[in-house]
Amino acid sequence: MIPRVYRRFYIQWGHRAHPEMTFWKSLLSLIVPWQNEFLASWLYIAFASYFWVELCLIMAKGKEYEFNNEMDYWLMFIATIAIATSLTITAVYLVFYSMGEVYYKTLELFNYMGYLFVTYALVFVVMASELKATDDFFGVLFVIGVTFMAVMVMTQYELGRKIGFWVTVGVLSAVVFFDLALNASKK
Repeated sequence: MIPRVYRRFYIQWGHRAHPEMTFWKSLLSLIVPWQNEFLASWLYIAFASYFWVELCLIMAKGKEYEFNNEMDYWLMFIATIAIATSLTITAVYLVFYSMGEVYYKTLELFNYMGYLFVTYALVFVVMASELKATDDFFGVLFVIGVTFMAVMVMTQYELGRKIGFWVTVGVLSAVVFFDLALNASKK
């Protein structure tokens, strides 16, 4: 471990960070294989590209997807756009977070919001497909949507991020438990 006296004060903003880190140097770091985030950045870029292509296939209703009804296309669209967006935001975060404290904090906030987006979207899609023909369909999806919007607003504040995390854990756990206990056990 490097002793604290030898560490650079800006190392907490990224291992590639230095006072002259710019947009172009960050992009250049994508082709330098010995930097710390090389492999992770390219993995996120590759998977994000894959899900954007899948999203185009879903929007075109390609022969790869033969869903039974129109709602299934919409649910798959929601899930795929959430995953593609989250992966893209994380890739941007990995490439540019080391440009300084302001970039780091801003990109970290957007990255966390991307995680929330994909979490809520996937629970929304699962609950919509599970509760499609029940009386609880609208109520459960409404709770998920309203909670998502409230948590996204709270996330912009330091204390709100902590509260929003526990609200997310509580509400989504309750929704999934509700589905497992009351809906999935019906014959």
